[in-house]
Amino acid sequence: MFYPAHAVAAAGPRQHFCRPRCSFRAAVADFLAEHDLPNSDLTWALAIDASGDTARYEVAAALTDRYGDVVPTAAIRALVDNGAADRVVLAHSAREALGKATADGWTCVIVTNGRTVQQETKIRNTGLDRLVQAWVVSQDVVGHKKPDGERSVDHDPEEPRSSGSGPALSLMPQRKPVAVWQWVRHHPRVMVMQPVLEIVAASDFALWPVGEHESYGYLVLGGELTPAEVGAAVMRIAECNDFEPEEEHGPCPSDPLGAFLHGLLTMPDLFAAGGFRVTDDATGTVFVEPGCCSGLETWRDWLEVLDGTGCSFFGHDPSSVAERVGDTVRLTLDAYAKDGSPVIELPGDEVRALVTGAQQDLRDFLSLAGNWAEEHLPTHAAAVTAALARALDLELTE
Repeated sequence: MFYPAHAVAAAGPRQHFCRPRCSFRAAVADFLAEHDLPNSDLTWALAIDASGDTARYEVAAALTDRYGDVVPTAAIRALVDNGAADRVVLAHSAREALGKATADGWTCVIVTNGRTVQQETKIRNTGLDRLVQAWVVSQDVVGHKKPDGERSVDHDPEEPRSSGSGPALSLMPQRKPVAVWQWVRHHPRVMVMQPVLEIVAASDFALWPVGEHESYGYLVLGGELTPAEVGAAVMRIAECNDFEPEEEHGPCPSDPLGAFLHGLLTMPDLFAAGGFRVTDDATGTVFVEPGCCSGLETWRDWLEVLDGTGCSFFGHDPSSVAERVGDTVRLTLDAYAKDGSPVIELPGDEVRALVTGAQQDLRDFLSLAGNWAEEHLPTHAAAVTAALARALDLELTE
């Protein structure tokens, strides 16, 4: 994986060009199948590896303790030493980004730590040796995560700090500033919690602009949505509550707009399909995804978990769950998965900060939706904004 030390072409600050965790997962899966070991052990092995943060000798020791009686030591060593390197794949978007950077006149360099043989195997197997002008493999910083402020690579490329391999940096033709990419087995965990709303296609909807969306995808709510995205969100929340109201709510209006909004504006208990999704942005691993029957209006269940009142489920298919375990919160993508599920334990304070951020995203969306309603639904703006606040279990502010 790569972290750019300088902005380069289309590559973002956390763009991962290769997925070591994915390649290690594939290697372990093949290892288990080859030796007739339980598929369920995949989750255990990935937890031991900890996305590469566990030292290789510790991984080897754990595997030996578990399988030493049935698997040759050489096979375990081969898995640890070469399993991921033999299967690592370069992302198509990464290939395009490097090609564009080179075409734009950048000199691209890889800076990586680890064993030279293993790292160069990855570089050559993925074809990166043909896409960059140089690479440096540092064996003296194995175990250091990147980016590392104490070992910054933002320095004169003609004075590399680490012993290296590959074409010498000092011999590279200097065009634009050197774009240095760090490729390491370890990565920082970047947990992200986002309020997401389940969206369905609405090709025949004509009451206001909603854009185009695929059915049963998710729209991340926040304060930076386009007007069409806000329109799609309002449409979906209204649609979730498009039921026949009780008599005490009054007769349904005859005009199309009034009829569509009637349930949203009159029903006391509103529903917004979705919830808070939790993702490790560094690996793309999802740990909580709202399932069927999960609603954004129940987001305060997270606070109950943090206050130590048990656990909360977030729908089904998948059946994501969050539960308090001492000072940590355990997140499980699918508690009923037959072949194991991604699981992570996070400090309670970290989860509380994530919930606070997601709550602010909801507030930002509500503010944006209020402004949108004034422009697109002027006669219903105040009522729609108040209804959205109830659907998201937020207090309406002036």
